[in-house]
Amino acid sequence: MMSRLIRVVNATLRYRIEVPQSTRSLFRSGKPFLLAFWHGRVLLLPFIYRSQVAGERHLLTLIGHDRHEGLATRTAARLGLAPFRMSSLEGGERALEETIRGLRTGDAIAVASDGPGEPSGRQPHSEILRLAAKTGVPIVPLSWSARPRWRTASWDRLQVPVPFARVCVACGEPLNVTGMADPDRLAQDRRILARQLRGLAGRTDAEVREARITGWMFWGYTLGIFLVSLLILPWLLWKIVSVKNRRTAFVERMGLKGWSPTGGEGEDRPLWIHTVSVGEVLSTVPFVRELKGRCPGLPIVISSITPAGRTMAQKEFKEGERITCFPFDYPIPVWLALRNMNPRSFLHTETEIWPYFLLMLGRRGIPAAIVNGRLSARSCERFGYFRFFLKRVLGSVRVFAMQSRIDCYRIIRIGADPRRVYLTGNMKFDVPEPAEAEESRRALRKEMGFGEDSLVFVAGSTHEGEEEILLDVYTELKKEVPHLKMLLAPRHPDRCGDLERMCGKEGVLTERRTRRKGGTDLDRTDVLLLDTMGELAWAYATADIVFVGGSLVPIGGHNPLEPVLHKKPVLFGPYTDKIADTVRALLEVGGGVRVGGREELLGETRRLIEDPAHREAVGRSAFRILEENRGATERNLAILRPFL
Repeated sequence: MMSRLIRVVNATLRYRIEVPQSTRSLFRSGKPFLLAFWHGRVLLLPFIYRSQVAGERHLLTLIGHDRHEGLATRTAARLGLAPFRMSSLEGGERALEETIRGLRTGDAIAVASDGPGEPSGRQPHSEILRLAAKTGVPIVPLSWSARPRWRTASWDRLQVPVPFARVCVACGEPLNVTGMADPDRLAQDRRILARQLRGLAGRTDAEVREARITGWMFWGYTLGIFLVSLLILPWLLWKIVSVKNRRTAFVERMGLKGWSPTGGEGEDRPLWIHTVSVGEVLSTVPFVRELKGRCPGLPIVISSITPAGRTMAQKEFKEGERITCFPFDYPIPVWLALRNMNPRSFLHTETEIWPYFLLMLGRRGIPAAIVNGRLSARSCERFGYFRFFLKRVLGSVRVFAMQSRIDCYRIIRIGADPRRVYLTGNMKFDVPEPAEAEESRRALRKEMGFGEDSLVFVAGSTHEGEEEILLDVYTELKKEVPHLKMLLAPRHPDRCGDLERMCGKEGVLTERRTRRKGGTDLDRTDVLLLDTMGELAWAYATADIVFVGGSLVPIGGHNPLEPVLHKKPVLFGPYTDKIADTVRALLEVGGGVRVGGREELLGETRRLIEDPAHREAVGRSAFRILEENRGATERNLAILRPFL
């Protein structure tokens, strides 16, 4: 009856598990080990063990001869453990022989380190240390705490979690004991083990108290997101019904469709890499290729949020990687996605913070890392109001590999542990130069209808409030340069209808990319509207001059390295806080031009049109920053090696 009740209660518990990488590797290796814990924290041991240790290895549990422990023996057996008795007072030699036989077969042994004669919190029994020294098997200390909970009146103050309690689990680093013949060394190892067990107990007690307080903030966050979702529900339903790829994305974002491993072993669990949109997908390509070269059999799942990002991922990753959508940050979609995916590790490019998802990774003991991370000044200020909450969320992230020193400072400011923050650089600098670039450029220009004598002005990732200025500048320059063409790529292609009407009022002839008949020149067309997803990065190759949007209006700017890869001169507006480091590097080498508004944009664009040598020099200077800043991919792989 007791074992059944414990199983029912365990099914309702909310776990948060922290395991050092060295201990996780030991769990997965199949090698034997000794699991040390205070006696009062034995109850959930079988469930924690099964969630962390690969394979079908048995967990043998050493139970003392005390008459009060008969219930513990029977309960342990019914929970799937293999209990046998051991005591420092009687029966020790026989139990020691059984223990050694179990360790030689690869089983793990769980040993309660304290007993009735030596209350919890003092020193562990010496038997576990002698056993470790005699067999050469490492000791792994473990502790857990639950809130709310009930404690028995027995000597060990046995912890019993109530249904739906929060449980924090922590393991320590493996301890190798070698001083069996040296009493002083054995005493020192005993003190180290006691210090680890006390530290883990104190840490889990503190974390579970903090988690209970944070829980109220988390549910407030969930309620707020739910209310916002209700407000946008009509728009969301319209998108799902009217756009086919939105229907597929909705199913995946609800966690209803995911990747399932072919087997139950740890090696079949995938590495989950999340990219936000097109720019992040492209910057991840060299990272994934290098990763697959080092780990050929590693399953990889790539997720994105935007349709453009998903389309680009499907185009770039064709070597067995699974492409999916990131789940909504609600309890049920996240739970379903993690159940279906069951990733070994999670890598997140850039720095979108999804609180529930990250907390669930921490509770399941899944290592998480932020790679190529960045944080704008505006986001840092906004997140700073919720630092107490975010400190708990970011505690689930093991590594923060940031792009710049200011990004390191900002992520620490909002709650990241400084010991986990690294400066590795920007992986977008590592995107390889296109092969046969000139031939590809000519073919793409012909496909889009730009003649060889045309000058092409590409305005990419533009927003409302920018297109009016850009069209005004274009029509002014068109009077001076009749063969000037414009490729206008709004950040959100569904705005192309509005842009067509805007151009019509200005007397500008337009054509959509999706309606073009291949091979015909745009003789009677002034502006080509790029209404496709994931094509802008390659469309920059057709340009002679590029303007990167989101910078004339307070958006923060978009990635200027995509046109730089094609050695194009880049213009951008004053609002570049999201890309501040890249813009600073471009300005320092003369590879970019900042404009304050309409007049400056007109003047600088005219100068680039009239001076081809200057235009080419700016493009070459811009490309130089790519060559000088490569290497972030290699640095990230070095830091993330334990995750793989």
